[in-house]
Amino acid sequence: MRKALLFIWVFIITPIMMAQQQNAAVFYTDSSSYDVKHYTINLRAGNTSMFLAGHTAVYAQVTKNNFNKFFIQLNNALTVDSVIFNNQHCAFKHQNNWIKVYLPYLINENQFFTCTIHYHGEAVSSSGLNGIGLDSVDNCSVFYTLSEPYSALDFFACKQWVTDKADSVNIILTVPAPLKAIANGLLQKVEYSQPNSLTYYWKTNYPIAYYLIGFAIANYTEYSYKFKNESVGDSVLFQNFICTDDDNFNDVKPAIDETINILNVYEKLTGIPYPFYKEKYGHAIMPVGGGMENQTITFLSEFSFELIAHELAHSWFGNLVTCANWNDIWINEGFTTYFSYLAYEKLYPQLAPSWLTSCLNQALRFPDESVFIPDNQIFNERRIFNYQLTYMKGAYLVHMLRNIFQSDSVFFEVISQFLKSYAYSNASTNDFKMVAEQVSGLKLDSFFNQWYYGKGFPVVYFDGKTKHRKLSFSLYQKSSSAENYFTPFAVDIQVKFENGNDTILNVLVDTVPAKYEYWFNDVVKSIIIDPLHRWLIDVKTKLEVDTSDYDSANVFPNPFKNCFWILFPQNFSIKHAQLFTLDGKLILERKTYHPEFQICPPIDTNTAYLLRTNDGITTKTVKLLKLGN
Repeated sequence: MRKALLFIWVFIITPIMMAQQQNAAVFYTDSSSYDVKHYTINLRAGNTSMFLAGHTAVYAQVTKNNFNKFFIQLNNALTVDSVIFNNQHCAFKHQNNWIKVYLPYLINENQFFTCTIHYHGEAVSSSGLNGIGLDSVDNCSVFYTLSEPYSALDFFACKQWVTDKADSVNIILTVPAPLKAIANGLLQKVEYSQPNSLTYYWKTNYPIAYYLIGFAIANYTEYSYKFKNESVGDSVLFQNFICTDDDNFNDVKPAIDETINILNVYEKLTGIPYPFYKEKYGHAIMPVGGGMENQTITFLSEFSFELIAHELAHSWFGNLVTCANWNDIWINEGFTTYFSYLAYEKLYPQLAPSWLTSCLNQALRFPDESVFIPDNQIFNERRIFNYQLTYMKGAYLVHMLRNIFQSDSVFFEVISQFLKSYAYSNASTNDFKMVAEQVSGLKLDSFFNQWYYGKGFPVVYFDGKTKHRKLSFSLYQKSSSAENYFTPFAVDIQVKFENGNDTILNVLVDTVPAKYEYWFNDVVKSIIIDPLHRWLIDVKTKLEVDTSDYDSANVFPNPFKNCFWILFPQNFSIKHAQLFTLDGKLILERKTYHPEFQICPPIDTNTAYLLRTNDGITTKTVKLLKLGN
């Protein structure tokens, strides 16, 4: 899911709603041990009000003996008319968004049952962030659902447990003609029912998490076609439902069509065909900022490249493989956000660097928080969908792993094996870590402990001075959070010269300041820490540029291997250099007006020398060390 930034922060999560979700863990583990196999959602609705009426039928398998309590969630705003369990009407309680049915008999493990809940009412969103809604977009009134993470109960009776994927779902929607009702999977048929009504029958046969089930009702215009998918050797249905006139359609059509190019990129990068190719992929316009990756049918507010790319990537991360818990939502959002960057990298490479810079700047906004969501925050929707932490910092950790592997072939093999290992199921961060270690051969405990579970990021301090060809500096790093520690890591420093050239230094950054000194063949102009943004670091750079003349002769490098340079002050005096052995034997001598020259001593067995220089004013003697071959 991709939400507009302002939208994320406007609303307040009520303590009542959070408490209801916290109770879900107790209810589902102690009172309702069942595995949902199938939902049938049959509703009558329109697009002029949020009234709906109908039923949800749940087909499930008991997962422990002595099952005699059936609990399921449905918003209290909806009135439950009846509960029919295995063809028998049952007494029930409906309070605090829970339907509780106590059965008059016991059901044994592995047995199947069907429970049908009939209900009606004016739907109300249970969330300040998402939920069910009615609003206008592009002159269309749209009645829509947006269920992640805990709002599916606003329109159907469901088990809101992310690891309990239904094997299949039927969605039957009866609406006033000529409205269109859009939902997951394939449209089986449309029937005319009652005067001026249409009934749409949708069905998906792919495993699906509860929050990825949704509908949208509006006077949509359909723009659909099939495209040839070389990965599966078959055509795939591409359905789009928009609210626009012909002129506006011509404006958005290129962006819609480009979805196929992005899909082809993702298939090549992951090595996995579009996971739901037997049904469809598509879009439906909805009046909420951002988008929602309902399986096979994305709801979005606009057809921008990045939004399309982000929501499409959820077909692999979030839909094919769903996070095993909300602590690890980065499995859904961090990876999809990074795949948006990869889409830029492959299709619009000129835009990729600025995207990565923006991602880094966003990821540095919270110096005392982690990507991992602690247990006491998993019912706080604002924390789950924090844009800077879950999306941008999560994406940057994926980017860092790509660089740590030092090979794109290894990186994408990790991605491919992860998706294959947990396809149509759920995975945790630890599951991803195990796959990454197996494929790369690296131990990643420190990385995840420090960068994923740990809070904050390293702040790198560079304090340097450059004078002509000489660059000296101290370098160290400190965690932005007092609760975390980052082990030393090597960072690139780009050194730019006055002549337009540059070079890269690779320097270890530790928590203890270290001093470095470098001499170059060209005059140093500036430096950039981590120019390719390989690390999630906040850089504090101080560089003093000294353009004044040298006070006396300078020699570099020291120690040297074959040759060394002498840099004299810029004056008109004769420059004089003499090289001696340690016992005082003169090896060579040079006199010149030129302020700099190179000396390459003859090959001998000496490992140390004395160099005497005179710039016309100052005489100076230094000891030089020669490195062995």
